Amino acid sequence: MEGTSPRGGVLVVAGDDHAAKSSASAHQSEYTLLAGFIPILYPATADEILHFGQLGWAMSRHADLYAGFKAITDTLDLTSTVRPPPLGFAIRGPELGTPR
Repeated sequence: MEGTSPRGGVLVVAGDDHAAKSSASAHQSEYTLLAGFIPILYPATADEILHFGQLGWAMSRHADLYAGFKAITDTLDLTSTVRPPPLGFAIRGPELGTPR
């Protein structure tokens, strides 16, 4: 059995280069992540990279499963000013009742 611990977590980062700008061949990782039943977070801005990264860790911890994180060339090859999430970034998990 695989999984994660309450203090651990797995964030599977997949770097895609759709236009083969920085690599020898184009690549699309959605199918690989979907084949592994891994949910995918897909940030569109530099700010979202930081926020979605923390959310991905929280998802993994809560669900005891891996979380996917897709990073593409267009998002990573830019320069911007970001506002990092505050320390102790509040992530509220779902309130689950007792199974019947």
